[in-house]
Amino acid sequence: MANNLHRLTALWVAKCTKVGLHADGACLYLKVAPRYAPKPNGEKPRKLTGVTKSWVFRYGQRGKHVMGLGRYPDVSLKRAREKTAQCRMLRDSGVDPLSHKRAAKRQAIATRDKTFELCAEEFVAREKEGWTNPKSEHQWRRSLENAAEVFGATSVQDITVDDVIEVIAPIWTKTPDTADKVLQRVSSVFEFAIAQGWRAAANPANRRSLVKGHKLPKRKARVVSPHPSLPYTKAPQFFRYMRERTDSISAQALELLILTGLRTNELIGGQWNEIEWDDKLWIIPRERTKTRMNHHEVPLSEGSLQVLKAQWNVRNMTDGSAYIFPGLKPDQPLSTAAMHSLIKPSNGREPWPFTDPKQGNKTISVHGFRSTLRDWGSETGKRPELMEKILNHSLRDKVEAAYQRSQLTEQRRPIMEEWWEFCSSRLDAEKDNVEPMRKRKASLNA
Repeated sequence: MANNLHRLTALWVAKCTKVGLHADGACLYLKVAPRYAPKPNGEKPRKLTGVTKSWVFRYGQRGKHVMGLGRYPDVSLKRAREKTAQCRMLRDSGVDPLSHKRAAKRQAIATRDKTFELCAEEFVAREKEGWTNPKSEHQWRRSLENAAEVFGATSVQDITVDDVIEVIAPIWTKTPDTADKVLQRVSSVFEFAIAQGWRAAANPANRRSLVKGHKLPKRKARVVSPHPSLPYTKAPQFFRYMRERTDSISAQALELLILTGLRTNELIGGQWNEIEWDDKLWIIPRERTKTRMNHHEVPLSEGSLQVLKAQWNVRNMTDGSAYIFPGLKPDQPLSTAAMHSLIKPSNGREPWPFTDPKQGNKTISVHGFRSTLRDWGSETGKRPELMEKILNHSLRDKVEAAYQRSQLTEQRRPIMEEWWEFCSSRLDAEKDNVEPMRKRKASLNA
């Protein structure tokens, strides 16, 4: 058997001019064909000028399948034997080598035609169902469309680090937050393209490589300011103000957000099938949480239940939206802007009492109410781990997170009741210096 392998030598292949198939063994053949000089109008006989040589792999019964392995000398004898060994492995494993080659060629053609724009479109289509924020798809598309304009019709396979720099450099120091988001989103598309086999090279938008490789300039350290928040001592005053001001759906939503400590998107995306009335629980599925580590159990205080029951009654009198707080269209949730509008000064003629003194008396923010709840918990001696569970923060300590799998729901329940009692403590109090909005306007017009 060994005598039937490697019959040819490199020197013999180089000198061979005999037309025909010459076996090397193991289904590998050197194919020598005559080469003719071209003649005008295809007239015959043409003049013989030499021979051409190429490698073929013949397999199947009586070698009925023939697969080209490349021309000689572009493909040497050694390389031809390596290709033959690969073909034999495919054949022995039940894969037709010729079909495999054609499929690889089609894939290569498809890859060349895969622009960044096409990859981004497929990425967004696959990922958008898992995004909790309704605005996420629009934001991702806008970032990726800007990048696609720079990359143009270039194949995703051929995009380089310099191309990515052309996208990021103009905004890197000017608008750092935007630059970080664009870079992260572009990088995600390249990772997707690599996973799909559309790109063989490394990710050109890898942040670590771009920064450490000095492709992007160093930026000044940014001071991240927390969201302006209401001092917890003013929470009862704010509650009374809201009750006297309006009974709108947005006011109901804001009240429930304060009482539960939820994030804005977690609240407005809430649906009725998440409420466990008997257990007084709101179970937010994992895919709607920020951490996406686990579902979030929210124990409902008496005040929270009052808001929910009021909304349920409204639902029964309307079209019956699946959302707890529907927007202008029943099939869409309430917008974040609706709650933001409630905490803005109504006019510039009177001082706005609900500001953050720690941040130069900036007007409070909706997200800042989470800080208000946390500060109240700290000042009243609540266990830190319970407050972290209430706010659904992910634990920085991975070891601690691995062991602390319990939601501690029942331990959190009395805290939520106490928070509601504190917030509602001035609802029946005598009128304070914060006038109802409608009355204030009337007095100003008088």
